[in-house]
Amino acid sequence: MLNPNSKKSSGVTLSKNLIPIGLGLIVYVVIFTAVYFVYAPRIIERKTIARDYEDFYTATNVDYSIYGLTEEQRQEIIDNGYANAVCPYYLYEDTDISSSEKNILGAVTIVPSFDEYVSMALSSERVLSESKETYVHPAYIDYKASKVLKIDVGDSIKIKLGKQTIDVIVQRIYKSSYLNEKNGLIAIEYSNNKSAIDAMMVKGFQYYNTFIDVKDIDSFKTYLNNEYKPLMDKRDRSEFDSDIDYALYVSSFESRNYNNKSYVNKIQIDEQKSAALISTTHVLQRDATIIDGVLITFASLLYALLYAAKIKHYRTSTAKPFKFCLIHIAVAAVSLIYVCLFTVIMISKMSVTMVKIECLSGLSCILPMFLVSLGSILLGLIINVLITVKTLKPSREQNK
Repeated sequence: MLNPNSKKSSGVTLSKNLIPIGLGLIVYVVIFTAVYFVYAPRIIERKTIARDYEDFYTATNVDYSIYGLTEEQRQEIIDNGYANAVCPYYLYEDTDISSSEKNILGAVTIVPSFDEYVSMALSSERVLSESKETYVHPAYIDYKASKVLKIDVGDSIKIKLGKQTIDVIVQRIYKSSYLNEKNGLIAIEYSNNKSAIDAMMVKGFQYYNTFIDVKDIDSFKTYLNNEYKPLMDKRDRSEFDSDIDYALYVSSFESRNYNNKSYVNKIQIDEQKSAALISTTHVLQRDATIIDGVLITFASLLYALLYAAKIKHYRTSTAKPFKFCLIHIAVAAVSLIYVCLFTVIMISKMSVTMVKIECLSGLSCILPMFLVSLGSILLGLIINVLITVKTLKPSREQNK
C-alpha cells in the first residue's frame, strides 16, 4: 500500500479526488438548476405583478369612471366640491392596431390632454422610457402594449379609426395600466388627430367616459344616487313623433337610478386578486425553499459519506485533513459562484408581458430561496469538512 505521506501518494490522492470534485459540482448544479427552473420564474412573475398592481392604485388618482357626463355636468362636479379633478376620455375598442412587428385587435384611449390624463390615470412616477424628440402625432403607451406590439419609444403605430388609418409615434412608455388589461394601453390626443376622429363619429365626437378623482366619497355617493344622469345619452325632442311620447320618455329617463355597473365603475384595487397573487407566491416560495434546502443538504451529507469512505485509507497520525478539505472548499466556492451567476442571468433573461423585471427587484422576489441555496451549500461545506476531519482522525492505536 502507498505511504500516505509520500509525494507519489499525494499525487494519486489528488487525481482520485478529481472524480468527487466533479460529482459534487454536478449534484449541486443539477439540484439548484432544476428547482430554480420549476419555481423561480413563477415566483418572480407573480410577486412582481402583485407589487406593480398595488403600486398602480397607490400612484394613480382615479376613483370612478362615469359614463355619459356632459361638459356641464363635469364642471358641476368640480364646482360642487364632489371631486378634485375630472378627466374625460373616449375608449375606442376592437380596432386594428399594428406595428412593424405585430397586428392586433385592441383599444385606443382618446383624451383631450396628455397632462390631464397622466396626472390621474398613469402617474409621472411610473414612466419607464421617453423619447427626447417631439412628434406631431405622439402616443403614450404602457409596458404591456409595448410587449404585445414589440415596439419601443420612437416606433410607429398604425391605428384604424373608422374608415381612416392614422400613424402615431410612441413618445412615452409607462408601467402597465390595470384599467385596460386586454392588449395594453395606447393613448392619443384628440387635437392631434381631430380630422380622423371626427370623421368616424356620425353625430360628432364626444367624450363618453370620465375619470373622477373624488374629494369626498360620501358626498359623491349621494350625488350618484340622487343627481347623476347620463345626459349625454338623453334624446332630443326631434327624435319623437309627439310631445306626449317625448314627455313619457323624459319621465322614464329622469326617474331611473343610473348608479349601477352599466354606467358607474368604481376604480379600486381588487383585494381578492392581490391576495391570490401574494398567497400563491408564498406557497411557491415555501415549497421551493424547503425542496432546495433539503435536497442540497441531503446531497452534501451523502457526498461527504462517500468521500469519507474513499479517503479513510489515508488515516495516519501525520495525515493533514486540511489538504483533503480543500476539495470541499473548491466545490462550495464554484457552486456559490454558479448560483449567483445563474440567478442574475435567469432574471435578466426573463420576459413578462405585464411588468418589466429589474434584476434587483427580481432577486428580492426569490431572496429567501436564494439565501437558502447559499446557506445549504455552506452547510454542506461544514458537513463535508467535519466528516472529513473525523474520518482522517487517527485511532488510539495509530497514535501509539
